[in-house]
Amino acid sequence: MEVIDLMAAEARPNLMRSRLGLTLRKLRGGRTLQEAAELVGGSVSAVSRVELGKQSLSESQLDAYLRVYQVPEARVAAVKRLWELAASGRRTDLLNQYSETIDDLFAGYLELEEVADHADIYTTQVIPGLLQTEEYATALVSSGIMWKSERQVRQFVELRMARKEVLRRRIPLSVSCVIEEAALLRPIGDREVLRRQLRAIRNTVDELPQMHVLVLPTAVGGHCGVEGPFTVFRFESGDPVVVVESLTRVAYLEQGNDLDQYELAVQQLRGAALDAAESREFIDRLANE
Repeated sequence: MEVIDLMAAEARPNLMRSRLGLTLRKLRGGRTLQEAAELVGGSVSAVSRVELGKQSLSESQLDAYLRVYQVPEARVAAVKRLWELAASGRRTDLLNQYSETIDDLFAGYLELEEVADHADIYTTQVIPGLLQTEEYATALVSSGIMWKSERQVRQFVELRMARKEVLRRRIPLSVSCVIEEAALLRPIGDREVLRRQLRAIRNTVDELPQMHVLVLPTAVGGHCGVEGPFTVFRFESGDPVVVVESLTRVAYLEQGNDLDQYELAVQQLRGAALDAAESREFIDRLANE
């Protein structure tokens, strides 16, 4: 298992450089390393090191890769965004705006969220952040131990609300959530806050065609998700990244065996959950109780 621990400040740019390398490897397609090296005017070892995330690229070098690989214009912007994040650990607009609120523990997650094409999210105790209302998020963050002042709470909630922009960007992030029944019953704030939160989930699913929510009933009993929540970020170019969070750590899993296990977990959780129509009815019933 390869775990990238974001407690180390240098981990963030290395993570993004790894993502860029994987993306370029996929864009290379069926070309050999030798063929790619001849096309971009470099050496086989240089192309290999770039793909392994061990060597950075200048913007002109990246342009050469994109040109010889004939990357569609619609995809160029996303690849360049990855390059910007990898180059010198450059931060996204959100990370710059909320730099006092975000540490390296959470920065990598936000960067992946901003460049991913799809996210599979499994939660056990609370509503996923991208679905949270402001009052639910405020009640949730206020009840924790990470934020010690009203100002910190307010800034983190503002950040959480700002993250939702990925759902409405030009090419929006598509999201598939499996939410444990327990998360839908937990009265964060109070019963009215929860009721409005449940209605907001239904409204978001109705409004955004790329947002999918399934409910996993407690009656299912034991299943592969009992070990805890996780997110799988997926990319049109490049392999997925699995993110597993705990109170003080964030682990990024990128190795084949880890990915296979979490791919299986996603499929099993979806299979055990209520279908889309049943999930909507379930949420509606809870919201109206």
